[in-house]
Amino acid sequence: MARLGAQVGARAQTMSGTRRIGRARPTSVPVPGVLARAPRPRRPNGRFESGASAHRRAEADSRRLRRDRLRAVWARIRVLPPPVLAGVAFAILIAAVTLPSISFGRPAPTDANPAGVGFVDFSFAANGVKAPTGRKPEAAKLWFNDGSWWGELFRPARDAYTVNRFDVATQQWIDTGAIIDDRNGSRADLVWDGTYLYAISGGTDPTSDKDAAVLDRLSYDPGLQSYSMDRGFPIRITPGGAETFVMDRADDGRLWVTYTQQQRVFVTHSLGTDRDWTQPFPIPLPQAINLTSDDISAVTAYEGHIGVMWSDQTDGAMYFAEHANGSPDDAWSVSAAIQGPALADDHMNLKTLRRDPAGLVFAVVKTSRNDAPNAKPDDPLIVLLVLNREGVWEQHVVGTVGDEPTRPLLMIDTDHREAHVFYSAPCCSGGTIYTKTASLDDLQFDPGVGTPVIKSTSNRLNNPTSTKQNVNAQTGLLILASDDRNDRYMHSFETLEGPPVIGPSPAPPLPGPSSTSGPVGVGGSPGPVLFEDTFESGGLSRWTSVKTGPGSTATVQAAAGRYGQDAVHLAAGSNDGAFADARFVLPTAQADLTVDLDVKIHLEGPVGANVPLLRLFDSAGKRLVTVYRQNQSDTRLWIGQGSDHAPTQARLGLDTWAHLALEVRRGATDGTPVLSVRLDGRLVAQVPAPGMRPTSIIQIGNDSTNQPFDIYVDDVRVSRLTAP
Repeated sequence: MARLGAQVGARAQTMSGTRRIGRARPTSVPVPGVLARAPRPRRPNGRFESGASAHRRAEADSRRLRRDRLRAVWARIRVLPPPVLAGVAFAILIAAVTLPSISFGRPAPTDANPAGVGFVDFSFAANGVKAPTGRKPEAAKLWFNDGSWWGELFRPARDAYTVNRFDVATQQWIDTGAIIDDRNGSRADLVWDGTYLYAISGGTDPTSDKDAAVLDRLSYDPGLQSYSMDRGFPIRITPGGAETFVMDRADDGRLWVTYTQQQRVFVTHSLGTDRDWTQPFPIPLPQAINLTSDDISAVTAYEGHIGVMWSDQTDGAMYFAEHANGSPDDAWSVSAAIQGPALADDHMNLKTLRRDPAGLVFAVVKTSRNDAPNAKPDDPLIVLLVLNREGVWEQHVVGTVGDEPTRPLLMIDTDHREAHVFYSAPCCSGGTIYTKTASLDDLQFDPGVGTPVIKSTSNRLNNPTSTKQNVNAQTGLLILASDDRNDRYMHSFETLEGPPVIGPSPAPPLPGPSSTSGPVGVGGSPGPVLFEDTFESGGLSRWTSVKTGPGSTATVQAAAGRYGQDAVHLAAGSNDGAFADARFVLPTAQADLTVDLDVKIHLEGPVGANVPLLRLFDSAGKRLVTVYRQNQSDTRLWIGQGSDHAPTQARLGLDTWAHLALEVRRGATDGTPVLSVRLDGRLVAQVPAPGMRPTSIIQIGNDSTNQPFDIYVDDVRVSRLTAP
């Protein structure tokens, strides 16, 4: 990885723009000059209500709704016969005594706010729970689905973070019962992709496995309006904690997570399924190392790419690295979104637009100008950075040192083409949540501290949070914050009313990889799944044949898999004639396919021998390809084709799980098959396979006798490879 990083770094240093190869990044950004702010004309009246007026109207509507309901109920009660009326009175008395103690599935009380702006929610006071809406780029605790807002909030009565539904009519949160994380000190970042709810959560101690990043995946039942954890989840994807874990889902379906550790920027991503992940690896760029202990990172998906932003307070820069979907894990380009004295801090929040002339990536960040020895009141403190479609970063001042804003959050209203920035002030322990708004087509924010949307008598509100999704008139705009003195949630809800703004014509798509395809191998994408076995059935009935010799085994073992689920154990001892394998015969032979699986080598044989992991056969049962690991001193993975053997760039230690993928595809020019091997998502070998016949049989284990080995295999999948 060091060699690859050096190559990419050298390439980045010769860039002559700020985004892609061929564009160089600026070495610095003048503080007051480039970031100067012009006065912005006020919005036309009637576009939509202010936050305070929306709150007052929602509260009045709620009171009127409750009053009308009570009147209707009383009208019915008055006409009841006396005996029935007595029974109703008794039932009301019993309900008055018992219902206050029942909270599950009921709205949590929303108290009147003495400060008059925003709504006071329930208490999150519990041991280890601190600033539950926080940690800067992890500012996605909410999401919108099925006509409702939802949130991940801590419930002290259940001692866990749970899924809660927001009731707009009553401005209250209803606990649905689904648990996301029962670690009080954890904090999460959430993604709703229209099918699944993903939550990545963890603690802060990098040396503690109790603080490791854990991925949840939940499915939604629209009939019950509830979420439930999917089978096989949660799973752990990092060995320890970090200051922040941030996640997003790319157009090709891969999930990406980023965090900083050991003064470097790390990423990891899913592979063939949401349960299969690469080992976390540092981004191989010189700008992504030698960070301070206070620097953090965030990730976002946009138009066929993944982008990672991180702070480097030593360089005074907010760097942004982009990675095209389907490209090798070491293929990154880098730019400086902003750079200059004290222009970086560990506060950032990212949003994106698709095919919009206003820009690709929008990042609201905080600088460190308030800590600079020569700070001035008009120095930029909150800045909105925009990566335009030409690959150049633009800067727009939102707030100044004199305004004292901190912990910024960006929300984009696509119906009215507006950028809403929320933040706490004064810096830096919290105060009141304010907002400013500007047109996407003219990003100039009004001077001053902004409009208050949530205010507490404690003056310790901080860490506004919402959703990764863009909002519109249908969703409205919900902001949640935490009162760090009173240990209570507070929220603001704004109706985004007014006629929609007609935007410019869609921009042409970016050149490069398609935003709708995601190759797993090189030059193709996975098609229909031909065979799959997670071994959760407890047996091997899905395989065409399972064979063993003397002193050998091929059995499914409980809790032996990579993520604590079942896995198949294949082993052959030193007995004469020992072997163990499982085979699946494909319905039709395939010229282009990919086979991926999780594998762990528990024991190996003598020096000079090897452990076969995966074999392909033709319809006559003749070997086509073997992926194997050389024993003891070598430990490399090799590719065998008949008498030809080629080493890969990967090594695999004992008792170490890895995700192995073998791809066979015909070349685009002459049709010569090419074999590609990936280990944990990294391309480690690519060799031609002239004379390769279509594959009919997939085998795990070893059909050769007298070759001791002991392996575990999990989550086998065979897919047809479609054309690029």
